[in-house]
Amino acid sequence: MLERWKMERGIFEIVDTESLAPKEHLLRKIDAAVDFNEIYDMVEPLYCADNGRRGADLSHPRRLQEFRAQMRQGEDVCRIVAAGDFSPEHYRAYAGTHPAALLIAADAGYRYLHRLGVEPDLFVGDTDSLGFRPDGVPCVLLPSVKDDTDTISALREGLKRGFRRFEIFGALGGKRLSHSLANLQALLFLKERQADGVLIDEHCTVCALCGSGDRRTVAPNRFFSLFAATESAVVSIADAKYPLERHRLTSAFPLGASNESAAVPATVTLVDGSVFLVIEPK
Repeated sequence: MLERWKMERGIFEIVDTESLAPKEHLLRKIDAAVDFNEIYDMVEPLYCADNGRRGADLSHPRRLQEFRAQMRQGEDVCRIVAAGDFSPEHYRAYAGTHPAALLIAADAGYRYLHRLGVEPDLFVGDTDSLGFRPDGVPCVLLPSVKDDTDTISALREGLKRGFRRFEIFGALGGKRLSHSLANLQALLFLKERQADGVLIDEHCTVCALCGSGDRRTVAPNRFFSLFAATESAVVSIADAKYPLERHRLTSAFPLGASNESAAVPATVTLVDGSVFLVIEPK
């Protein structure tokens, strides 16, 4: 019995893995068509330098959801830089911790990124405010006479590429109030297309809530305001200085201005209509 065991231990087989997959196998075609080095670069931040990726306890559904969200973080965000007020310091700090999968410069927003040494993935605009066509950047050049603003056109480019989450910098302020109002309407434009957007600058963030059940939380110790984006809107506000229960706001009176979250996050729930939610630091 011992001799047989020794003999079986000595039997082994050398297998060439290359010979296991036929030349026309689908995996070979994928390997030839896909540059996996780019994928390695995408997932590198998810791994520790000397010990692989941290283990995750996925036994609980909520932990599984959080893990999936972490894996997707930044990969499904389209960021647009427009030509309104822009703080380079704020943008640099934000972008350093919030990756985006696609960066679009909307016309003169290109100038802000260029000064930061940041190359956008795409330029969209009619160059009326920038004054020239950027070199070395894929461009979607627009006619000067058109229905869409440059920001709306940039959003369309993101939507065509499958994005449903948008961050817009340089959307507020600037020399023309009309551009700020147009960018507020752009949030509703996204909602109508089952997408979400947020306007971000160093002073505030603005998003839209549309349709019954749409909900947002406001971080602790923040000012926040609600403004009806339709003729009227019904909202509930919990855990805030001024709570509301199914209260109707109208576009003719700013009742929702200057509320405050306390030591815990406030919750805004839309019952009917549409509203703009403005969040500001204290």
